[in-house]
Amino acid sequence: MSLIIRGNRTWRIEEEPAEGETDLPDWNFNPVSNIHDTMKEEIEESGVEEEAIAKFVVVPVCLSFMLVFIVSNLIERLQLSWLPESAVVILIGSLLGHFMESTIGYISFFNSDRVFNASCSTILNLLLLPMIIFASGWSLRTKDFLSQFGYIMSFAIIGSLLSFLTVGGLIHWTGSMGLHSITAVRTALAYAALIAATDPVATLATYSKLKVDPLLNILVWGDSCFNDAVAIVLFKVLNSNDIMGEPGAGTSPTFEQLARRISYGIFYNFGGSVVVGIALAMVYILVLRFFDMRHAPKLEILYLFISGYGTFAIAEVIGLSGIIATMFNSILLGVYARPHLSPEGSLLASFFINQIATLMDTSVFLLTGVAAVSLGAKGWIFGLWSMLFCLIGRAAGVFPVGLGSNLIKIIRGSCSTIDERKWHLIDMKLLFMMWHAGLRGAIALVLCMQLGDWVDKLDGAGTRRLLQVATYLVIGVFLLAFGGSTEFCLKKLGIQMGQDSSPEEMFEAESTWVHKVFVDFIDKRIMVPLLVGEQHLADAITAEQKEMDVQEVLASVTLTSAKKGKPSESET
Repeated sequence: MSLIIRGNRTWRIEEEPAEGETDLPDWNFNPVSNIHDTMKEEIEESGVEEEAIAKFVVVPVCLSFMLVFIVSNLIERLQLSWLPESAVVILIGSLLGHFMESTIGYISFFNSDRVFNASCSTILNLLLLPMIIFASGWSLRTKDFLSQFGYIMSFAIIGSLLSFLTVGGLIHWTGSMGLHSITAVRTALAYAALIAATDPVATLATYSKLKVDPLLNILVWGDSCFNDAVAIVLFKVLNSNDIMGEPGAGTSPTFEQLARRISYGIFYNFGGSVVVGIALAMVYILVLRFFDMRHAPKLEILYLFISGYGTFAIAEVIGLSGIIATMFNSILLGVYARPHLSPEGSLLASFFINQIATLMDTSVFLLTGVAAVSLGAKGWIFGLWSMLFCLIGRAAGVFPVGLGSNLIKIIRGSCSTIDERKWHLIDMKLLFMMWHAGLRGAIALVLCMQLGDWVDKLDGAGTRRLLQVATYLVIGVFLLAFGGSTEFCLKKLGIQMGQDSSPEEMFEAESTWVHKVFVDFIDKRIMVPLLVGEQHLADAITAEQKEMDVQEVLASVTLTSAKKGKPSESET
């Protein structure tokens, strides 16, 4: 055991449990569960637990959020495009983590790696991610997505597998040369799987602000959303002792068995998640239709908000991907739930959902900063290698798939009468920006925290911590280097920015007659009669209204009011 001194008191902290024992948290939440019994009784009798939590947790967290918002405002006002807001949030989070660790370090949350990782993983996965994913699907330009769906899935599946194999192979090869401590093939592949999940939050925020080329925007968005499913399936297979066998037991599956399980897992996980997401969305929309909630906007908005969390949790409970289920769920809601909202309700729903998603994004990076405090110095060398491998792996996953996609676009365009300018080829500038957008974030962080004890058994004690340090390093450096240089690269490459584009343009240009007829049939003959009821309701909210933003509306109202209040020339 060890001692910790707070003021004029000395408290005794129990050591980590021995091997075979458990240090799982007591779910009857007790923030001083590791303090000696007599001291715990003293604190409980004095009734200062609530005051301590307010003082050392709630107040610092609230102040940190306020500081984030103030700094973000300054970045926007001063137009510091080279400084990503999320990088600043991580820095503030690390300061918050240092404060909390120094003041409440005796709490089991900081003392036990297992409790800490499980707590952070749960918060990220079940509290923060669902609304981030839901907001992406809700505000998606559906026709852009449909026009590029095949290419998006090529980048997400084929590109992710190429990246995974490249990174895993490089880790194992350099480890066998003694350049770092990761030598086991399983460890190398498991880490390659989790680091393959891209999360270009900062990049997409810049794209949205600058109104970049819609082709680039939808490809980066789609790739980042759907490659998570591939990364999660690969990771779950490699992280499972039931599938891979206990370390040292000699029960590892053959290459053919492993390939079969991974392939089945990807398609089962993706297909099942899509079905669950769409089915739940149809149920939610039918409830909106038959209970007629148009005249209660605030209840409609809260209903949509809760549906995002419900969908994510249901998919996870049945062993599927909450991310994919929530994505398709929110895409369908974004199209067919809007007609059941009033125009004001639709506008306010979009504003509320996007604001909550922004808060959750901020919370993810704040938690990342807090979590980084518990890490040591071991792992920095491997982190530097990991960054190099990620860059090489991202190139291996983007450029070959991009060139193959262009070949398909050229063949399809040549067989039609479409103007070559409307083939929407993914030129080298766009491919470079897709490579540039390969940031890492919440998914990689969550998966790294879920690594099993087998890692330490295969590559030595402390390996799991080493991999966590490397992941934090990759997230932070990539965020600052690539998130901060996005606008600079866009301008240097001369990529289209600042232009409004029709949400129908790419779909009309690239979709075949069969594709258009099929989409139109599904929409007008099945989905609208079933989920909406009447076509005129579905047409009530146009594409332009969907893209309206509350801030733009307020600016318009302010401008109109100013014009009304301005005296005419005759009056002056």
